Amino acid sequence: MGNRQTARGWTDKEFAGLEREALEAASHRARKHRMILTAHIAQRKDADSEHTHGLPHALSHYFASDEDRVCMRCLLDRPGSRPALEKQDPYTYVCAACHDEIEAEFPVDLRSQIPRWREQDLYDRVIHKAVSRPMKLKAVKEVHSMLAGLPPEAPAKVAAMSKAPAATRPTGDAAHGPDDAQPASELLIPVDGASAAETAYTTLLFDYRSVRKSW
Repeated sequence: MGNRQTARGWTDKEFAGLEREALEAASHRARKHRMILTAHIAQRKDADSEHTHGLPHALSHYFASDEDRVCMRCLLDRPGSRPALEKQDPYTYVCAACHDEIEAEFPVDLRSQIPRWREQDLYDRVIHKAVSRPMKLKAVKEVHSMLAGLPPEAPAKVAAMSKAPAATRPTGDAAHGPDDAQPASELLIPVDGASAAETAYTTLLFDYRSVRKSW
């Protein structure tokens, strides 16, 4: 079969690649969801071997203890070198592993300031960053992939910025509005029966120069 070209300029090979990527993405998403559900069921079943056999790693990779709590970032309760964080009103829980990973995500200039922060300030900032959408997506692409036995997913591609030259910003009087040389607009308002004062008011009301000066 030849490498035909479609009306949109796509070849059969490009369509096959797109189809493969779509099926692969759906398959990986399903495996991640299955991993999370299986890990939680195994945890509730006291690490029943029937359920743990469906996990690529030991159950201790998914849950650090038998306590009934779930991280609001990775949806598990993974072990880590730092303490898990728990906060009330509104209730928020971040596991120890996510605490480790989020601290490492702070920019270098902020990480250098961490020793000077109060402990509660540090924990508040870690929690705030952990439950943000970018960090949750990073957990899905990296943490969930690894725990599901998949390679980490590449970050989403950022659309390239247009290389067209930026429009020149007007300076001087031109920066404040249209040129005074602009011709006056035509008024098509019937003035039959209107007094001279009413006609003058209507003309002033619809004159762009007077409106611009008032604004």
